[in-house]
Amino acid sequence: MTHQELHAALSAPFPLDALEWRPQTVTSGRALMLCYVTNRAIMDRLDAAVGCMYWRNEYRPSPDGGGILCGISVWDDNRSEWVP
Repeated sequence: MTHQELHAALSAPFPLDALEWRPQTVTSGRALMLCYVTNRAIMDRLDAAVGCMYWRNEYRPSPDGGGILCGISVWDDNRSEWVP
């Protein structure tokens, strides 16, 4: 797969059934809704674009110590390293 094809595969819009909604704040009977992509849709996209053995999740504590940050890296054969 060329870099252009990989970029197109990774940056294509997600289908509507891969999106979910969740309220962020509720005040005075009103809610601000956030749209997000499901984890499964992201994993399926990465599996199709680079293969299941060529990407990984990485978890680390957030800088403020208030949670966990999740990152994704993809293996780059040309550089022989994981690229975040």
